[in-house]
Amino acid sequence: MDYMSFQLLIEELVNSEMVKSKQSINSVLYTITDMGKQALTYMQNDISEDSINDMNEFVENNKLKLMKESSSIANFTQGINGYNVNLELVERQNSVLTIDLLIKDEEMARTLCENWKSKSTKVFDYILNELL
Repeated sequence: MDYMSFQLLIEELVNSEMVKSKQSINSVLYTITDMGKQALTYMQNDISEDSINDMNEFVENNKLKLMKESSSIANFTQGINGYNVNLELVERQNSVLTIDLLIKDEEMARTLCENWKSKSTKVFDYILNELL
C-alpha cells in the first residue's frame, strides 16, 4: 500500500470512529476504539494469513520503538499569555503523568516537547522519588 492510500485509509477509520487520533508536536497517536475492535473481530476471518504475518513481524521488529513513541506525548499551542505546553506519559492507554506548563517563548515550548520523548521516564522517576 502506498503512503497516500494509507493516509486516506487512516482518515476514513478516524472519521468512522473506528480509530481515534491524538495530535502531538511531531506525530499523531492512533488508538483503536471499542467499535473498531468489534469490527476487527467480525473481519478477522477475511484477513489473509500473509497480512497477519506481515503485521506481526512489523510489530515484533518495532515493538520497543513503537512503545516508546506512543508512551510520550508532547504538544503546545499558542495561548493568550504565552504557549500552553502539554506533556503526557501514557502506559497501556492510561495517562500516568500529565504536566501542563505556560511558557512565554515558542522556542522553549518546542524544546520542551522535543526533549520530552527521550526524558519522560526520567522525569517520572524523579518526581516519584522526590514525592515518596
